[in-house]
Amino acid sequence: MEAPIIKLFVRYEDSGICLPDSKVEAFVSGYATLLQNPHFRDVISVANELTILAFRTLIKEKKIAHTDICFVVNNTEFYTNKDGRLETYPSELCVSEKLLDRIM
Repeated sequence: MEAPIIKLFVRYEDSGICLPDSKVEAFVSGYATLLQNPHFRDVISVANELTILAFRTLIKEKKIAHTDICFVVNNTEFYTNKDGRLETYPSELCVSEKLLDRIM
């Protein structure tokens, strides 16, 4: 079986897009629509963890296939499972993730 082709790489870096919290969900939902196109490919850079959490939420909700997306932090690739969970947490994303896990 061939490895799936990643359609969207989401880079977490200081120079990335930093959206207001109120705009994140609409931004990410737009990518969910674009990812329905089998020919779609993109790399985006984001500077806030909330955007990554929003992508992971849409994976959990089955609006984005977990095999279509890869998160990149410090040139290291991270993939989610089908429920949007990261097997390992990049240290840059640990703070919010650990806080959220404590209240879920």
